[in-house]
Order: sequence, then C-alpha cells, then structure tokens
Amino acid sequence: MGCGRSTQAVDADWDPEEQDEEFDREVGKKGFFAEAARKLKKKWKRCFTKESKVQIPTEYENLFEKIDMGDGDEFMAVLPWKGAIHAPDDPPKFNKQPPDERYKLLAAYGVRTEETRENIHFNHKGKVVYMTAAIGIINDHENRRQTFFGGDEVPMEAKNIAKSLKSHTDDILCLNLNHDRTLVASGQIGHKPFVYIWDSDTAQMKTQGRLDPGSRGVTSITFSPDSKSIACIDGTDDHNLCLFMVSNGKQYFKIQTGKDKMLDIAWGKTPAKSSVICVVGKRAIKIIIDKNSKFEESKVAKATIKASYRTDYASCDFTDDGMLLVGTRKGKIYKLTVDSYTYAFSKSIGAHKKTVNCITVLDKIFLSGGNDKKIIIWNLAKLKKIKMIDTEAHVRSVDYLGETLLYSTSTGTIVKKKIKIQDNEKFIDEEDDDIVMKSHNNGEAWGVAVHKNKIYTVGDDNQLIVWDMVRREVSEAYTLWTKENEKKEGVKQKTKKNRSMKKMTASSMSNKKPFYQARAIAINPHEKHMAIAFNDCKIVIKHLYNLDEHIHVIYDPKEWCECLEYNPSMTKLAAGSHDNNIYIYDISDHGYSFYCVLKGHNSYISSLDWSDDGAFIRSNCGAYELLFFDVENKEQDKSGASNLKNTEWQTQNCKLAWNVQGIYPPGTDGTHINGVAKFKERNLLVTGDDYGLINLYRDPCKEDFSKARSYRGHSEHVVRVLFSETAKYIISIGGYDQTILQWKLEGEDTDEEIDEEDEHEEEKVQPNQELEYENYTDDDTDSNDDEALQNESGENKKEEKLIKPKKTKKPKKNVKPKKPDSDLEESKESQINSKEKGANDSKQGLKQEWSRSKLSNSRLTDKLDGENTPIRTESREDGKPPFDSEVDPINKDEEDIE
Repeated sequence: MGCGRSTQAVDADWDPEEQDEEFDREVGKKGFFAEAARKLKKKWKRCFTKESKVQIPTEYENLFEKIDMGDGDEFMAVLPWKGAIHAPDDPPKFNKQPPDERYKLLAAYGVRTEETRENIHFNHKGKVVYMTAAIGIINDHENRRQTFFGGDEVPMEAKNIAKSLKSHTDDILCLNLNHDRTLVASGQIGHKPFVYIWDSDTAQMKTQGRLDPGSRGVTSITFSPDSKSIACIDGTDDHNLCLFMVSNGKQYFKIQTGKDKMLDIAWGKTPAKSSVICVVGKRAIKIIIDKNSKFEESKVAKATIKASYRTDYASCDFTDDGMLLVGTRKGKIYKLTVDSYTYAFSKSIGAHKKTVNCITVLDKIFLSGGNDKKIIIWNLAKLKKIKMIDTEAHVRSVDYLGETLLYSTSTGTIVKKKIKIQDNEKFIDEEDDDIVMKSHNNGEAWGVAVHKNKIYTVGDDNQLIVWDMVRREVSEAYTLWTKENEKKEGVKQKTKKNRSMKKMTASSMSNKKPFYQARAIAINPHEKHMAIAFNDCKIVIKHLYNLDEHIHVIYDPKEWCECLEYNPSMTKLAAGSHDNNIYIYDISDHGYSFYCVLKGHNSYISSLDWSDDGAFIRSNCGAYELLFFDVENKEQDKSGASNLKNTEWQTQNCKLAWNVQGIYPPGTDGTHINGVAKFKERNLLVTGDDYGLINLYRDPCKEDFSKARSYRGHSEHVVRVLFSETAKYIISIGGYDQTILQWKLEGEDTDEEIDEEDEHEEEKVQPNQELEYENYTDDDTDSNDDEALQNESGENKKEEKLIKPKKTKKPKKNVKPKKPDSDLEESKESQINSKEKGANDSKQGLKQEWSRSKLSNSRLTDKLDGENTPIRTESREDGKPPFDSEVDPINKDEEDIE
C-alpha cells in the first residue's frame, strides 16, 4: 500500500527560495515547545520544599515538587524587608480561615491563535467555541454570555503536579468538535498532558484521558466520524499518534509518525467504510488505514508520501466519500483520491499565495484560509471558487454555519460575517464583520488598569485594548506607538545597536522591537490622562478619552519601568524603574515636570504604593527590600518602618509588608507571587502567582499557613491582579497567555442591578457630558447598554444586599453635589453663549468643577472648555510636545539617549 502518483497532478517540487516566516517559525527551532521548555524549566525551579527544615501541613504537601536543595536559609528567615515590618498600634483581628466571599469567572478576554489551527468552531446552536489560557469557552455573542470549561475554585496546587479531575491545568494547545457539533475535545501542554471531552453547550465534562509521561503536550486533536474515539498527536520527538475511547478515556492505540513536526490531523472513512487517519506536517503526509476499524498495530496499513511530493503540509480534511484535501506551504491544495487502500494525488489547485493554514470540509462546500490573509469558499464537487474574502491578518481557523462565516486570525481576532451562498455555487450577499473577540497576540501582556466600567490593557504587541466589563466585550483597540509618533517627538529611538539595550529592557518573546512593547499602565481620572511605560524606558502620557493623542513623553528612566502610580490627589506620577530608582513627576497647568528621583534600593523596583495623604511612598525591589520615602523632602525615610506603621496606604501593590506576610505558602522562595491587591471595605487580599492561580485571602494575612480560596483559569504567570471600584470584580492578567479574566463576586444580586448601581456612582463623580474631542463620544455611563443587556438576558432584578461595601471607613469623594436639571441647563446655555465669540461652532462642552482638598497648588477647577483647558493637548506645528522647554525639564538628559 502506498501513495501513488497521478498524471493529472502538477509537480510539487520543493523550492527552498520560497519564504513564509510564520510557517518557518512554527516548524522551526523557535517554535512553541522550544520556548515553552525553556520557560517551564526556569519556572519549575523557582519553588522548592526543604524537607529537613520546614514542616509542611498536609494541605500544602501537593503545592510544589520536593527537591533537595541542600543547606541554606529559607525565604522569610533573613530577608532585609523583615526589619522594615512594624505592627500598627491597634492591629485588626487576624483570621487564618479563607474569606467568606467567593468569586466565579464571568468573562475571559483573549483567544489562542498562535501555533494552533482549526480551533475556532460553531457548536450546534451557533455559539462560538474556542480556548484561551487553560479554559475552554462557549461564547453566546448575541446575548453576551460566556460558559467555561475550567475557571473553577481549586486546591492551591502548582499546575505542573496538579491532579485535576475537572478541567485543564495548563495551556490548551488544540481544540476540535465532532461532526454533529455537540462534543468538544481539547488537549493541553504538560509532562503527562490531559485530554478532555466536554459538552459544547453546557461545558460539562464527559471524559478525561491522559497521555504517557514525557509527552510534552497535545498538538492536534480530532474526532472519529462516529464520535466514539479521538485521535491526537503528542509533542515528543517521535510525534506519536494516540487514540482514546470517548466513553471511558482509555488509550487503545499508539504509533510513531516520524521525527518531523506534525501540524494537523483528520479522521475519515474510505468508500469501503474503513477508518483512515491523515497526519500532515513538515515535509510529510502520513496516512493510516485500518480495515477492521479496531486499530491493532499489526493490522493497520501505513503510507508515506513519495519524495517527489515531499513539501511542507499544514492542513488536511476528509470529505464524506473518503476524498482527502491537503494544504501546502506554497499555497496549493492537493486532492487525493482512494482506490481500495491506496491514496493517490489526482489534482492540484492553485489556491493561496502562501501557506494554507486551515481546510474545513462541510456538506457541499469547503473553506480554506491562508497566510496570504485570504479566505476562499469552494464548491466541493467542482473544486471551484465561490467567494474570496480578504482579512486583516493570517487566517488560522475557519468555519461556516447557517449563512454565517466564522474565522480567526494570527492577531488574536475572532470574526463573524454573514455570507449568503445560493445552491452552493453562487455568492449572493455579505454583511459587515462582527468581532466576537479581540486579544493581545505577540509576546506578553502585563499592563492593566480599571476605570469605571472599563478595563485598559497593554502588552508587547503595541496594542492598547479597552474592554467593557458590563457588556463583556472589546470596546476599542489602538496602536500605541508608530513611526509617525517618533518623527513628531523628534527623539532618536534606542535601537539594538546600542550596547546597553539588553540591560535596560526586559526579556520578551515578542518579535517586535522594545520601543513598541508596553509593560505598565496607570490612569488619572481627574486630569483624564493615561500613563503607559514601554520596554525601551520611555513613558507616554495619552488622553484618556482621545487615545490617539499623545500629551507628553518622558525619557528620564535609564531602564524600563515595571510600575506606575498616580498619587491620591492626581497631582504627581511615580514611576518605578529597573535602574533601582523611583522617578516623581509633578502635574501642573503646563504639563508634566520632573520633580525628583528617590534612591535607596539595591535592585529593580517591583512595586510601590502612595500613602493616603500623598506624602509618602513605600516600595519593594528585587532584593526583597521594603523602603519608605518622604516625597516632600525628596529623600528616603530610614525610620519609616516605625514612623509610618499606622499610615493608611492608597493601594496594596507591595507584596512585602506587615499585612501580607502570610500570602507565601510555606517552603516557597517567594518569587512566585507577582501581584497583590487589597480592598479595604471588605478586608480582602488577592494575589496572582506563577502557577496561573489567583488566591483570595482575608486582610490582614500576617501569619504562615493562612488559608485562601484559589481559582485557576490562567495558564501562565499572573502578573497583575486588582479589584474593581466596589470589589464586585477581580481583574487578572496573564503574562504569556495574553488573557484577561474578569471574576465576579458571588451574591444575590443580578449583574444588571449591580451595573445600574455603578452607573449612579459614575454620575456623582462626573455628569454626562459631550467632550471637545472629535474622535471620542463619552459612553462611560452605559444605562442604555445595561438596559439592553438586561432585556436580552431576561433576568429579574433582586434586592441589593451583598455587593455594597461596608459603610465603615468609606472613602470621601471630594465632589460637589450634582446640580438640579434646571441649573444645569442654565449653565449649559451660559457656557455656549460665552464660547460663541471666536470659538469653533462645532465644539461644545460642559463646564465641570472639581473640588480637590489635597491639591498641592491652587487649581480648584478642571474646565473642559476648549479655550480654557488647563492641560494643553493640542499638537504644535513643529511636531514637538505642546509644553515650553523652560517649564518642562523632562528631556534634560536627551543627549544621553542620542
């Protein structure tokens, strides 16, 4: 038995000159597993248990692998920050038990499209099924509801040794649906990886299987035509084909496919009703036919493609009559027909200009998507093009159901599009794209901030994405830094030719240059500013409601900044840099001016907090130091541990402090905790760690063996966690999984009732207004959106009980009472009349006064009037920042950058 050659086929000789960079990266040495192996090896060594010196309670025995590290001091024993810990005079009561509050996963923002294919599908009800991080998602986009396979409360276990029985513990690498779209099969990365079968509508688990130790991961997966078995390819050097029973999850067949990397798998039936499996990859097509459909290794027929057809293959699928379609690296689609038990090339189709990443065969049509950014709909019988569709990026997956096209691209976007086809031959009509999901997609995602009902995230992909927490969808997406911005600023970029580049930038898996990689973000709602720190050390100030506009650029830090924080009065910005210093900037009518540098740390700044009165800063560094600084005197307060022991802090970013001593599980080295946040009114602490867990503690958490509620959804290190303004939500962002998760506080209230409460709070802070920026429409008060969401969901309101914060120690809001409607109308009329003289008729705004008792200067109002705006945001004709150099010493070290 073998793959024969037909005279109708066009020669497919290998052409080494043809280049497809994405395909080369996928099958080459820089592929996912090479990077993942390095990353996991480094991460697994971070935590250890010293059996001879630390007594671990039973509930922590499975937290980390036990490794004999020899003699040495434990974390928490001799670290310098211990000397900076002083208990307050009247410490709150301490409780080791987990908090009463519970959270559940409400929304996941992200999708995995890197080095995976054909992983986005419609289920039988038209909902979109896909995966991100360690969770499978069923997205009812019309009703804005997501159902999850995963995202549950779990024991505090490291993912590399977690013995999960419910859902995945690490990155999901592949996902597929059966022929009637009712079941989902998914596989993950890991030393002994799991495969799961789950319901495509309810996300309930049906079966769990597990590959042999050393398998590394499941790279491709598919169902048998009768849905009784699944086939998958592992990540070993032999790329084993493994078959599992759907009924009990038992593996019953395993065979090597070769040393070359395999990219896709399909399972069909020959005209003789024999099972046939096709595996394609780098320079190989492997076909396995089983006459008895029992897959006994001694009774299967195996075939490999002849040398004359040995090119790279990226995708494959079977038709109902056993015909095989395969897509090549060179953009061609080959048709293979079967004669008895022999497959032969019968036709070559010139389809795409680059790699054919996906082929999906349906009833009478099939679809193909490629790296040429095109999707083609074909008539299956005639192999004739019906419609070609252009997309924004490389196509990774494509599906079609009920006159709706579904596809995903390499930029982390899922799109639905109405396409009408008559008699499977003629294109009739199409509608505009409907974006189901948008994702960060290159390198890591680190920066996250919350303002009102919006989440703002930045990453190494040079994107700022705004997510709507109420509607649970992407709101806006922006490119952060362009060549035009560089020309306008007139400052030469640091390039790789600079010998100090590696020292001043963070390591990244992104293929973008450091000056495009964003790592931190902070929001100033009073000034309507957003500060974003980049990997090349610069800090860009943008307008919150006109994100295309740059207000100012800071170049002072000598290395990249990991943390940015505005003070409580929003008059100063603090930037913690990896050059061991904290840079403070004063915000005035003239913009951002350099205030001081706070020095004292012996390593990079990892986190910082402002005191409630804005007079002091506490900070942590990579040397495990907790230091305090007097901002007014511009110096370190060496007695701050005792002087500031009763001080209230605006945030809880510092993971080394008196009230968070118990967040480190016993026996760990402490490096696995990345982010910390606190909500004062509920006495809650939340942490994010290297193992994809977010952990909820009571505040304070000052003793060892404190218990937490742990939740798994991320597959990589959780770099930041934070509470929303009322603790209704916890927001977490994963680094390399590029996923943002929104966790909701469980209670008696419906989402719609809680959202309505938030809108009233927003109106107290800032009345609804029309801003003067042409590219922005203020929709921060989403009462109409909430009402529509409530009508769609059909849920009834219930009494508000659980979600409101405690009334004790409620933060004061320095906001004037809201004017009556009549006064507001008079104010609007008087303002419009005053602006008619010399003002642009198309620009109108409302005058809003802000009472700020903590301001360091005499400014008491922030006017949105176009002629009287204190912070000038318009661009100068010479392309430089809008601030005069005499009052803006930010660029004093510009010659150093040159």
